[in-house]
Amino acid sequence: MPSEQSRELCRRYFEDVLTKGDLAQIDALMAPDVAFYIPTIPGGVHGRDGIRQFVRTLRTAFPDGVFAPEPGAIVAEGDKAAARWKFRGTHRGEFLGIAPTGKAVTDEGIDVFHVADGKIARIYAVEDAFGLLKQLGALPAGGP
Repeated sequence: MPSEQSRELCRRYFEDVLTKGDLAQIDALMAPDVAFYIPTIPGGVHGRDGIRQFVRTLRTAFPDGVFAPEPGAIVAEGDKAAARWKFRGTHRGEFLGIAPTGKAVTDEGIDVFHVADGKIARIYAVEDAFGLLKQLGALPAGGP
């Protein structure tokens, strides 16, 4: 797969699926057996239906949430791509077992994508979960 196609799949994932919550795009962008791995979800998220549920949960928790890859920060080579992103949103619904706080939060991370047969097959995400949990009041605000 050409690098530009992999880069475009990633861009659409952040814009259409995560930011707009367009669940119909999941079938267009992702393999049926897609898997998403992130440390805050033990075992990860599996399949298109799993991704749909993850996005619903995310959009309920942060209905105004915006995921924005940093300009020029989606890099791709063949069937692999990576993106450094920033997130901002207001905590309006339960997230990771934390009741809504109404707090505006930011997060940032890096996602690594594997593309197969023109669709996203795997996503490996690393984020500042510690910083996000501190902003939500789930951890003490002070340092160690």
